[in-house]
Amino acid sequence: SATLMVEKLGNDIVLTDSQKVAIQKIAEEYIGKRQEANALEEKEDALSMKMEAEKEYKRALDLLLTDEQQTKLQSKQEERKQNRQSSN
Repeated sequence: SATLMVEKLGNDIVLTDSQKVAIQKIAEEYIGKRQEANALEEKEDALSMKMEAEKEYKRALDLLLTDEQQTKLQSKQEERKQNRQSSN
């Protein structure tokens, strides 16, 4: 859910209340577009639509987050990626 996405992001970086509200809206749009994509019968179209939704979500986050927040978020994502690789 969009609320869960905001909470997860809030676990990685400190968000202002206004950022939480804005990210909630962005996440709801993202989820809606992914659900639309899932309804498509053509797998390639669905994948393309999901990838575009992901790009839009990340672009919107980039505009909303400060440079410091972006840096911290990237660091947390890298950390998780390394943890996944070492556990496999």
